[in-house]
Amino acid sequence: MEDFVGKNLRKWRKKKALTQEQLAERLGVSVGVISKWELGQSEPEASVLIKMASCFEVSIDCLLGYQMESKSKAELLEQMEKAMEKKQYADCAEIADMLLTRYPNVFDVVYACGKNFFLTGMETKEKDVLKRAVRQLERAKQLIEQNQDESISELLIENEIALAYLMMGEREKGVERLKKNNPCGINNDLIGFTFAADGWKCDQAKLYLSNALLAHICGLLRVVCGYANVFYAEKEYDCYLEILKWAIQINEGLKQEGKTNFLEKSNALLYAVMAGGYAAKNEWEQAKAVLKQAWEKAKKFDRQPNYCAKNVKYCDKETKGTVHDDMGVSAVDGIERILKEGLDESGQKLWQLWKEWDK
Repeated sequence: MEDFVGKNLRKWRKKKALTQEQLAERLGVSVGVISKWELGQSEPEASVLIKMASCFEVSIDCLLGYQMESKSKAELLEQMEKAMEKKQYADCAEIADMLLTRYPNVFDVVYACGKNFFLTGMETKEKDVLKRAVRQLERAKQLIEQNQDESISELLIENEIALAYLMMGEREKGVERLKKNNPCGINNDLIGFTFAADGWKCDQAKLYLSNALLAHICGLLRVVCGYANVFYAEKEYDCYLEILKWAIQINEGLKQEGKTNFLEKSNALLYAVMAGGYAAKNEWEQAKAVLKQAWEKAKKFDRQPNYCAKNVKYCDKETKGTVHDDMGVSAVDGIERILKEGLDESGQKLWQLWKEWDK
């Protein structure tokens, strides 16, 4: 212990750029106690050593001077990641064992090892590896307050644990965890997929899949419009038109025979937006033809508007609710807003055409 008191505490404190006051606050002791430890006048209790190891991100043995690190935490994490990329599962596991021995209470280490066990188990179908993944991911949840990575959350870890259970064949347990951690229906697609596998619970699957379909279609439309804005701003008009046409085809594929749905309103607006792309390319005949399609589709939808979710093809008849959007009170209103907001020179010409048809 003398080696620790005389050298290691001071060394690791300075390595972490901590003052005695800051370390004392983290450990819940006084500054005087820290000073005595560093001077070798007293020794910390075992419970405090555990806190120190976590604080300094080293093993207790390392603190006591029995084992010095051959590689840093960052180097080992990088080495483990590279091994995983190359599918070198044995090497990845060996590095993980080393990391967990040295840093058993450090969130980014515990989570990274759990995630790599999860990926290894998923690819090799080894249940023992998946069980180990669950243990480490559960431990990571306990250490979540240390997390500094905004892309990692307790919800993400919970879903990874649920997936591990599903891959182990424990469907009931996996689905139950997914259902308990399903804000805004983010797990609806996976729950529906699991219920549908092998015809397990098709009735329940249909409702989850229907809600997932609606959410993903709305999300996809936002992605398409986002890309379209980027392509237009960067004058990549061919890409602009291509992605809009793709979205229109998807929406058309979700029409039910004899039923109107909200995606027809969406298509009317997409045609109007496409007209702006042709206008930007000075292809005015095509711009006029596409805008005319937008006008006809908008008028048709507004005569019998329907926002009922179950009118979308493939959606279960029990799907409840209506769809709301920010595209305008009606399809015509939405297109007019688009044309007015884009009043550059080409937009003004399109607006004049629209007003002539709408007289």
